[in-house]
Amino acid sequence: MKELLTTISKKIYDEFQYPAYIENLDEGIKRPSFFIYIINNTQEDRNRWTYEDRTLIQIVYFSSLDSNNNPKKLEQIDVMEKLKKLFSTLFIKAGDEIVNILGIDVDYTEDKDIFLQLNLSKIGFREDEWNRIHKNVDKMKEINIRESEV
Repeated sequence: MKELLTTISKKIYDEFQYPAYIENLDEGIKRPSFFIYIINNTQEDRNRWTYEDRTLIQIVYFSSLDSNNNPKKLEQIDVMEKLKKLFSTLFIKAGDEIVNILGIDVDYTEDKDIFLQLNLSKIGFREDEWNRIHKNVDKMKEINIRESEV
């Protein structure tokens, strides 16, 4: 999870050059900036050896404020369109893992800041369990294939 959050944070920083926080926020946040956090994470067995890990990540954008101390709406819309395009690749590569993007949602917080949610999925393999059960199974060492012309 840490590597996934770091990867998302880096993608956002590379695109916008604004701070992207993944730790708890204190009062007096710097604007413009992003706050990235995990809303929930569930794991569901697919079969004996594989599982699906689903994660919902929220990216809150704290836009500049107008003269009335309200978030600038046009700036929010522009940034959200760029964020949607940034994550339209259908997957995120975090280290050696590929995490599928199942969906993207946009909405507003109670404080009128805008956020984007990424619905993510990753299929995992229980390699340790597989190896424990199959440790004494002989494995094929070599395959000889003969090719003949007809």
